[in-house]
Amino acid sequence: MIKKALLLFFAINCILLALPRAEAAIHDQDIVTAKPDPLVAEYEKFTVLADEEKAKLGKSIHAVWGDRLLSTNRRWVSYMDNNSVRAHYQFGTETLTLEFIVDSSFKGKDTSIINPMMRRYLRRFMMEDFQSIYEEGPLAAAERRMVADGANIVTAELPDITLVQLLDGSGAKDISVPVDRIVNGVIANGERSVRPSPVAGKAILSVSAKVKAEGVDAQREKYKLSIDRYAETFEGERELIHAIAFVESEMNPLARSGAEAFGIMQVVPKTAGIEISKRLFGEPLLLSPSYFFNVERNIEAGVTYLSILYNNYFKDVADPDSRMYCVISAYNTGPSNVARAFVGEKSISKAVVKINTMTAQEVYDHLILKLPYKETRTYLENVTAAAK
Repeated sequence: MIKKALLLFFAINCILLALPRAEAAIHDQDIVTAKPDPLVAEYEKFTVLADEEKAKLGKSIHAVWGDRLLSTNRRWVSYMDNNSVRAHYQFGTETLTLEFIVDSSFKGKDTSIINPMMRRYLRRFMMEDFQSIYEEGPLAAAERRMVADGANIVTAELPDITLVQLLDGSGAKDISVPVDRIVNGVIANGERSVRPSPVAGKAILSVSAKVKAEGVDAQREKYKLSIDRYAETFEGERELIHAIAFVESEMNPLARSGAEAFGIMQVVPKTAGIEISKRLFGEPLLLSPSYFFNVERNIEAGVTYLSILYNNYFKDVADPDSRMYCVISAYNTGPSNVARAFVGEKSISKAVVKINTMTAQEVYDHLILKLPYKETRTYLENVTAAAK
């Protein structure tokens, strides 16, 4: 079995949310079914609604700010006071910015007026949690529309993580202390500027400062404990699941890929998500993005999908390492593509027959050579290397 210390996890000291979207992963996570699942069509409807909401929200933002700045896995954005104030933190550059709509005649010199305003809004932003940030966005709006239309969609509460928890590494029980420290630093040292607004007679005043995200390692430790707990339901493979979570998202609970895979374990709702729901709820359900942004639910879902692949799709693979190589590959690209790598078609039973004539090393080498997508071949290499 692949059971050695996950040294890579401890060697890389990077910022949790400063991560690129998981574009390298194919994430077909296809499920071999006899006929199309109607829930796939429901998710496609959800995607259309989310795109509509994103366009609508982007239009209203652009009219005031001249851009379409929305929250992503690498950026938190909050709009306040009827879109006249916004704050955002960019994890990649570790930059905290506060912006106001002001009269174009404003010069920004009267600090006795502007500094208290900055302090009030920065404190508010620092205390805002991810649930609130998410509720402002297009995905939450699409979920609400689906529920209103009577769709059987499962949502979940999002992580109760506040921005100050991610920025402060002191572990202070009274979070007002780090909030005031960070806010005072931004006001005292931040770079201020005034630029034109798309609104006639208005301008945009901004203050921006570098603020390190020093609290993310503590959050990672919490996620590791959750992974360890759920690993007991999957062959006890803690190191492997740690490796998958790290390669998938570097343990970023807010990760979202271009293939619509969500959260730490990067689960795709319209494919693997449906199969997962059958195992967890006893019936096929549409699991929403908010469900997969919930850290506990996401890890449970990812481990459940690994179990489905291991105990259902590839249960007849005799060699345990060969079986695990197939599972790792299928988690990224779907079991059908793994079958195609061996027999040129999506028949898993035929593929298993061939796999059982090969050694584990031959299976691994074959997958590296024959998997349909380079991204999946790299994924298999990275996960097995991280788990050694």
